[in-house]
Amino acid sequence: MTTPDPVTDPELPNGFCWADDLTAWGEHLDDGRIALLRPADPQRAARWANVATFYGAQPPLAPAPGPAGERLVVGVGSVDPLARGAARVLGRGFVPVDDLSGAGTVPVADGGSVLLTAPAGECSLAALTPLLHTWSERSVRVGLLTGIDLPGVAFSLAKILAARIPQPEEPDVLLDGLTGTARTGRHLDERTALDTAVGGRWRTAVVEAHGSGSHALLGPYSVCGLTGDRERAVSGEPVPGGCTPERCRAGGALTPLLLRDLACRTLALFVCTALILDSHEHYPSSVSLAHAALEGHPAAVIGMVHQDLPVNAEPRLTGRLLAAARPAGAVTADLNDTAGRASGYLLLGDPEQTFAPLPAPGTAPVLTPWPARRPVFLTLPRPRRAAGVADPGRDLARARGPGGRR
Repeated sequence: MTTPDPVTDPELPNGFCWADDLTAWGEHLDDGRIALLRPADPQRAARWANVATFYGAQPPLAPAPGPAGERLVVGVGSVDPLARGAARVLGRGFVPVDDLSGAGTVPVADGGSVLLTAPAGECSLAALTPLLHTWSERSVRVGLLTGIDLPGVAFSLAKILAARIPQPEEPDVLLDGLTGTARTGRHLDERTALDTAVGGRWRTAVVEAHGSGSHALLGPYSVCGLTGDRERAVSGEPVPGGCTPERCRAGGALTPLLLRDLACRTLALFVCTALILDSHEHYPSSVSLAHAALEGHPAAVIGMVHQDLPVNAEPRLTGRLLAAARPAGAVTADLNDTAGRASGYLLLGDPEQTFAPLPAPGTAPVLTPWPARRPVFLTLPRPRRAAGVADPGRDLARARGPGGRR
């Protein structure tokens, strides 16, 4: 078992705890606690403790139901113990594979879901694309449980588990880097100051901005994918003139805004190539929007992995669907369907996760289903919708268009 060190261990809220190794980590999960594998960097541990505080005290983990055949956790190579623990606590079937290429033979049911567990460095787009295409053809929802190392994978799972507890209703925000403005409210149509928005606490944050896999431009801010204390090359050596928490090499006179500090439960990044996980496939340094999001607050991150996708109504609609408790994996599949590319968007997180708030006292929760595509041989009346409720099928049809922003 882990021996806490009150001097060096950052304090965690009730329900969380530190673990020294994978054995202790699994024991803590079995005891109903959300365990974090203690990282070697104390600053990293302090940032993780701050994220745990964002989610707040947690009740004991509820016993999971028996494994569900249509919902699987697939563990790749070295993350096998973490993937097994995730499957156990989430109540899902578990399948181990030696590498990503072996995941394509996993017998997942049509219309099911896969939580693919692997280190970020192994999740190259070249390896992921065939899997995403195969699963998309069978309507399988896909999410990645990943991190920059084993402690990072455990941290990602901790956020998934913590975010399962509904909270009192929290606001949602759209950060529009194209206009330098921010919008909040049920339909993301209420203007608010960008300075207020970047420092707020959000359930869902959608970022639409020009940029790449390492940085994005957001009005007076340069959104930076710094993950540690300074930018480092793949070799681990500091990059001369690279990014630090106080200076962003891509921003010039713009104010650095570390993506890892954006406080939200779910994040959507409409930024070109935002979710390239293998640093060798993009900018070969430790600055990465994908890695920064994994090291930050959100339990689920949806983002672009290509730079030639048309973007019209998708950012606002994505925020509204997530706020309406559509599962993150389903929203990602909707975006890929709209883009016409099975690997256009990627989800870092649980494809079954929703972010519904607690219902108000004395009221029943209101479900907002996604309208199914109508078969060509049937003509059915459209269901009546309450005023202000999004029609995703109609809005996504309007979102299709030939032109992109980039």
